[in-house]
Amino acid sequence: MSRGSVSKQKQSSPSVKNDMDKYEVIKLLGEGSFGRVYKAKVIADSSFVALKVICKGRRSNKEIIGLRRECEIQRHLHHPNIIQMLDSFETPNEIVVVTEFAQKELNTVLGKEGYLTEERASPIIWDLVSALNYLHSHRVLHRDLKPQNILIDSKNRAKLCDFGFARNMSTGTHVLTSIKGTPLYMAPELIEEQPYDYKADLWSLGCIMYELLVGAPPFCTASILHLIRLIRHEQIRWPTLVSESCVSFLKGLLQKDPLKRINWEQILNHDFVKGHILICNDSTNMPLTRALSENTLQVQEQQRKERMTNKVKSSESKVSTQDLKNNNLSSSVRNDTFIEENHPIETEEWIVFLQKSMEEVIGGELTSLTQTYLTNIIVSPLRNTNTSPKVLVYVAKLLSLPFALRGISHETKEQIKKVFLEVKLVPNLIYSSKKIMKVLDSSNDETTYKNIADLTEEDFEALECVYMLITHLVHLDNEFLSQLCDSIAVLNVYAILKSFLLICKNRLQLVMDLLAILTHVLRVFPEHFELVDRIVLSEGKSVNFVELLRHNNPLMQERTCFFLLFLGKHLPTNKVEVFWNETVRETLEALMYDSIGSVRNAADRTVEELRCKHLPANKVEVFWNETVRETLEALMYDSIGSVRNADDRTVEELRCKHLPANKVEVFWNETVRETLEALMYDSIGSVRNAADRTKLANELELPQILLFSDLNNTPNNYNEELTPIDLNPTKKVALILTSSGTTGFPKCVQLTHLNLRTTMLYAMDPNFLDLNQNESTIAFLPYFYVFGCAVSLASILSGCKSIVMEKFIPDLFLANIQKHKVTKLFVVPPILQFLVKNPMVGKFDISSVVDILCGAAVVGKELEEMVQERFKVKSVRQVYGMTELCGAAAMIPKNFQKYGSSGKVVSCTQIKVCDVANGKTLAAQEIGEIRVKGDGTMKSYLKNEEETKKAFDEEGFLKTGDLGYYDEEGYFYIVDRLKEIIKYKGFQVSPAELENLLIQHPAVKDAAVVGLPDKRAGELPLAFVVKQDQNVTEKELIRFISENVSVQKHLYGGVRFIENIPKNSSEKILRLKLQELL
Repeated sequence: MSRGSVSKQKQSSPSVKNDMDKYEVIKLLGEGSFGRVYKAKVIADSSFVALKVICKGRRSNKEIIGLRRECEIQRHLHHPNIIQMLDSFETPNEIVVVTEFAQKELNTVLGKEGYLTEERASPIIWDLVSALNYLHSHRVLHRDLKPQNILIDSKNRAKLCDFGFARNMSTGTHVLTSIKGTPLYMAPELIEEQPYDYKADLWSLGCIMYELLVGAPPFCTASILHLIRLIRHEQIRWPTLVSESCVSFLKGLLQKDPLKRINWEQILNHDFVKGHILICNDSTNMPLTRALSENTLQVQEQQRKERMTNKVKSSESKVSTQDLKNNNLSSSVRNDTFIEENHPIETEEWIVFLQKSMEEVIGGELTSLTQTYLTNIIVSPLRNTNTSPKVLVYVAKLLSLPFALRGISHETKEQIKKVFLEVKLVPNLIYSSKKIMKVLDSSNDETTYKNIADLTEEDFEALECVYMLITHLVHLDNEFLSQLCDSIAVLNVYAILKSFLLICKNRLQLVMDLLAILTHVLRVFPEHFELVDRIVLSEGKSVNFVELLRHNNPLMQERTCFFLLFLGKHLPTNKVEVFWNETVRETLEALMYDSIGSVRNAADRTVEELRCKHLPANKVEVFWNETVRETLEALMYDSIGSVRNADDRTVEELRCKHLPANKVEVFWNETVRETLEALMYDSIGSVRNAADRTKLANELELPQILLFSDLNNTPNNYNEELTPIDLNPTKKVALILTSSGTTGFPKCVQLTHLNLRTTMLYAMDPNFLDLNQNESTIAFLPYFYVFGCAVSLASILSGCKSIVMEKFIPDLFLANIQKHKVTKLFVVPPILQFLVKNPMVGKFDISSVVDILCGAAVVGKELEEMVQERFKVKSVRQVYGMTELCGAAAMIPKNFQKYGSSGKVVSCTQIKVCDVANGKTLAAQEIGEIRVKGDGTMKSYLKNEEETKKAFDEEGFLKTGDLGYYDEEGYFYIVDRLKEIIKYKGFQVSPAELENLLIQHPAVKDAAVVGLPDKRAGELPLAFVVKQDQNVTEKELIRFISENVSVQKHLYGGVRFIENIPKNSSEKILRLKLQELL
């Protein structure tokens, strides 16, 4: 906040504007969850004051009333040892409190000096006793005494401040029950959740006095659970280098039993403070500092008993008997306690305590999760309306740890499960999610909820952690599932859960977990189908099952299939018709041929179940239509995972009894045959394995197919001498690899023996790859793409040591570099980002790496510099190539550096740059399409003459589809893919340039940019971003880009945050899948 910003907010209110004009803000003193504190000058007399600015945003009416109450309490306090409030006023967005200015915090003094001698500490203690005596004589409890809330003025007087937790006790009130304060200074009776009185402040004073003299509170730990154990069971070690009267006074304050703790009469007559207390004579009629009469003591004890009794009984009114009756629920939550707590909670301190507890659990100390009373403390923030989403995240993560850690015995896990059931963890987790959705500032008595769009990233992270834990628990034991069903009804969260199912595009994990939970309810407790019915099929916006089934995440597709299976299985027919329509059928039928086995199986079972129950035979033709055929053909080219292992399924289904022969002929044509034939050679994943391959081959007139699995199962009868085969290396096909399929369907690329030989030449050329017997590398790139295939073959030929990994596993990758002293790395840009951004890298010795080559996409200068700094290499040698070139056409020569360049032309290769419009060859520095010709250029696309002709120009140069240029030294630079260029108002915008810029932002983990169709501009640049820091916002990234590029390259289409960027196995961005999300 600045003076200007406050004044601007108040221009509509002259009185507030005049209030703010009295002060000149000088500097920020500090900030926290409450707001910010500024040093300011009173313009009228040049005196200094403190401005405490409290933001109203996201605070409930109840909290705002509490803030006003704090102002009201402090306004009437007038004592030299209490910070004097001078003024207060409100803006529409803030509450501003003006107080006297004190330069130092006691906490800062202790931080510098550690502890104070008794001589220096005593005046501070006397000042604090004076301040407390004044408060208690006015029936005010501070309830948050700690060094941070004690200031030291220019005359070295201690002054008490921050009355956020203060409570003015009415004359008829003798005990309180709401828990306030900071755990390190919290009295034992508060820890035990017992009623308390003014003596809780005296304990806190004792903790501060102890810290002044010793340097730390009497019980000091970062674990709240450990702190509770210490307060309960540990004896205080009293300081020895202080006077007897000092120790005596300290013992009186730090008496664990509040009934035995020193009272005000004893304090004022104690030798340590007597004669040093400043007492004002303006107390109330019944000050707390006066000894209680016999009758008052009896009333106090009666109130204490009543408060404890009411606390137990209050839960019963929270249960809806109608819900219990309607849902025929068990008793697992009927008597559960949903007591809504609303006392303030110190977010940062709770996070520190929870982090420490997590460290203890990871280290094997599981007491906090095996003792009911300790676990109850961890669970308590789930019920508090003031708990921040950050704290909920840590609570859920801590409670999830025992199920994620190895080495925990079965007996311990069973005990933890028992405790979690006792503390009603699942109902409390459900309650916390309801609490997140509640509108905090609702002005009426009716409960209202936020729109999903209003949830913050922190809200979503908390919900995801909560429901991930619930998912595990309900699958762990049916008692948790029973508690879940009861709590859904008791808390009436049907609409909330449905709203979560409507956000599949944005919060993938949350939707998948909820689908798993509801599916499990139907599987285990089918009698509760009405509960699921009320969530999914209630009035209002319908859950889009087609969208879920068509999601690009296989697990989402699989879980949706099983959910529909059990929903259809247990719901009556009239209910099934609500969601079972032609589009759902068509989508499920298409998924029966998906490339992912688990998705296929789930779709199979679902279709079989629902078809048998709801679809008569004469309706099969309704959903076996052109759309299904087109979907199947598209899925036949699917590049995610392994290529579908189902040509037997495909052919058999095409001939199944559901369709007559004349129907088969409609779509069983030459194109389908050729496509199937090409895919029988496919190298992605496992080649599809026909049930009757010989019969299929005969029917399609194809040569007999020998699978690698057959070769493995063949006896080793290789005694015959191997004789060279006479072949034409320019025509004989050696490899068939598929193109990457980033902008269209993958194509089968035929590479000859000459192509391979050319690749091997530059692979062993000392000026280029320079693979030799003295080098060692890691092979983790997929063999079915040319980069991984070429490097692996060259390693074998050159004798280079190659450590083969099944896939990229970060810690294993780094461990292999360290163990095998790897010298040369072949990587793609995402791996470079991992190497410079992930702190894990610093734990391994990677100093052996002296050469790094990167392909698949352009690397920006900034990323290259970061890699150079970390690895101390001359340069990151970029490689430009593609499957159709059997590897590379250009690369940075060894020991050369050229930022942003993809290098010089490799041997046996020619490159030219042509005008996109007319094909004319361009000069240096002119951008056009890169075209390549040479001995490494492919023979053709398999059985695709039309695409082959399109791929070459009249001079035999391959049209790469990449835009680029070369400089006067012969170095080539790739701008972007021709098909990927965004055309904004006639300007050409490179997605790669914006992507390289975005990943430089410390809060960005990964990014991809595509064009958003727009009627006026043509296309608007839009970024999909994976967050590294969950706090980053769309506006922040848009501003970051606009500050670094020209105006036509701004992100006019905005920023969308997603879980991950879809990529193929060689880490190339699948932009078609991103376009589907627009």
